[in-house]
Amino acid sequence: MTAKERPSVLEALVNIQSELKAPKDQNAGRYRYRNIEDINEAVKPLAAKYVCAVVYSDEFTEDGKCVSTCTLMGEDGQISATGVAYVQRQPKNMSVEQASGAASPYARKYAACGLFAIDNSENDPDMHPVQQQAAKKPGRYDKIADYKRKCLELGITEIGIKSWLDSTFGKPMAEFTDEEIAETERYLASLIVDKKALMGNG
Repeated sequence: MTAKERPSVLEALVNIQSELKAPKDQNAGRYRYRNIEDINEAVKPLAAKYVCAVVYSDEFTEDGKCVSTCTLMGEDGQISATGVAYVQRQPKNMSVEQASGAASPYARKYAACGLFAIDNSENDPDMHPVQQQAAKKPGRYDKIADYKRKCLELGITEIGIKSWLDSTFGKPMAEFTDEEIAETERYLASLIVDKKALMGNG
């Protein structure tokens, strides 16, 4: 392809948006979704086809946000879109650096979806209303309730549990995703094991 035959970056973006197919290959319970790796795998061949490069950059703000920028770069210019994810506040068994690294893929995913006009609304656990998830999965909090009851019986305070939930997720349990529910179950189970060990019953 000669320089004269190369499309402008805007033409390249229009073509990529038209040709891009990024199937939802990931599973979360009953829901299918795509992650940033799926999007990149689909975008890279098209970017190369239209002689462009896709570049990501992250900025972490003082109020706990990861702001990612996805940029399509061509010879005549560039076009960008941004995405935002919140960094979890010191989750269990995770450093600040790891929490920041976990937020980056989500922010980049939303930036890429904005730039390449990818619709994430259908059957995506990141976008799907949690109330609908709960309606389709009755009893999704039963194990958490059972673990909390056992914690209270062992003398673990409700305040301590709530403090961890607030610092880790920063939202009501009714809005938890399946992955967040599973993480909460693991945390409560570890509290029970640790408490029994301290009591000499482990």
